[in-house]
Amino acid sequence: MKKILVFGLARTGISALKTLKLKGYNLGAIDDNIDEEKTKILNELDVQIESIDTIDKYDIILKSPGIRMDNPVILKANELNIEVVSDLELAQRIFGDIKIVAITGTNGKTTTTSLMTKMLNDSGRKAISIGNIGVGMLWEIYNSDKDTYFVIECSSFQLESTKNFKPQYSCIINITPDHIDWHGSMQNYVNAKKNVLKNQDENCYTVLNADDEYYEECKKFTKANVYDISTSKNVKRGSFIKDNSIYFSDSDCDKIIDLKDVKLIGYHNYQNVLFCVTLAKLIGINDDSIRETLMSFSGVEHRLEFVRDLSGVKYYNDSKGTNVDASVKAIESFDKNVIILAGGYDKKVSLDNFFIAGKDKFKALILMGQTRDLFEQKAKEYGFKHIYLVDDMKQAVTQANKIAESGDVVLLSPASASWGMYNNYEERGNEFKDLVNNLRG
Repeated sequence: MKKILVFGLARTGISALKTLKLKGYNLGAIDDNIDEEKTKILNELDVQIESIDTIDKYDIILKSPGIRMDNPVILKANELNIEVVSDLELAQRIFGDIKIVAITGTNGKTTTTSLMTKMLNDSGRKAISIGNIGVGMLWEIYNSDKDTYFVIECSSFQLESTKNFKPQYSCIINITPDHIDWHGSMQNYVNAKKNVLKNQDENCYTVLNADDEYYEECKKFTKANVYDISTSKNVKRGSFIKDNSIYFSDSDCDKIIDLKDVKLIGYHNYQNVLFCVTLAKLIGINDDSIRETLMSFSGVEHRLEFVRDLSGVKYYNDSKGTNVDASVKAIESFDKNVIILAGGYDKKVSLDNFFIAGKDKFKALILMGQTRDLFEQKAKEYGFKHIYLVDDMKQAVTQANKIAESGDVVLLSPASASWGMYNNYEERGNEFKDLVNNLRG
């Protein structure tokens, strides 16, 4: 029996420890910050706390997704030839033949994962969203049966540490610059995304974005059956938009639904819908069931989420806008009079497209976090004048409320990660919503 060291004791790590303990593995744990609560859990599971000097007794290190590959523990593991894997990899090895729909890409993962899960459940199949969407993967799989579909939101962090991960179904929604600080280069980031395709073969299926810059690179990389989506042109195998309707084409070409009947708003979301339609058709879900789901699914929390109308000012929470491209899509959903709240952790990417999208739309910018000075500098380069620097979300919402007038939109879409100010984008979005809902008209 191999000895496994779990590195990082957040949701992924705790889920893994509970599952691996019940599966009979010899376990250890290591974390940069083992507090009282973590110590209690480790004691209950009878798991040994290790240090960088004692990792040599383990065969495998299960790394939590956010831990960088240049972390001293990982570098020491590499020197000792200890295998480092992600929960994606370990799930495949431990549970074997499970039904996996793997969803990755820069933007749209959570919406696509949530919609695909609902589509499967609405059709009478059992499905659970797991992975980067925030549910402990190994524990959920352990407590489910073989008939369950696991719709996995796969981050580049998770995919970076995979070797044998082989989903039956996969998709890459899009690839745009993100997490360059973590991966070291754009190509490294692209390569991590492509790992979802690495082990797929002729018995597997992948859906790719024919409009994406990296489409050809991904298509050449995979041995799976490739289906396409496009919002701008017809495709021979896959889903596309024509005459304000969604079609699926394979041996025949069938109209699935009119766009006006899709409840999910925003043109960028139609891309996510096309992926789900294609995957659903490949899995065998009938058109009527697909339509019913698309007519009822309205989106996910923290992604262009309407919060409140206060004295004619509409407030929207787009805390999931953790990179420039995601925020651009949110900005493009509005015509004018946008008071944007932005800034956070610096991912070392260009901010130009953020301000290009905001031209003639931004009424004011309220900036916070590590990137606020970078945003201010770039905003001035693009000629924006109404710029406010604040220290936290409370100051940001207070300032927005002070300057907003009827007809304005207050949009939290940070174009930056939440780290440094918050543990995650959910915590950031929830604080924004709490502050907005406590404003007085």
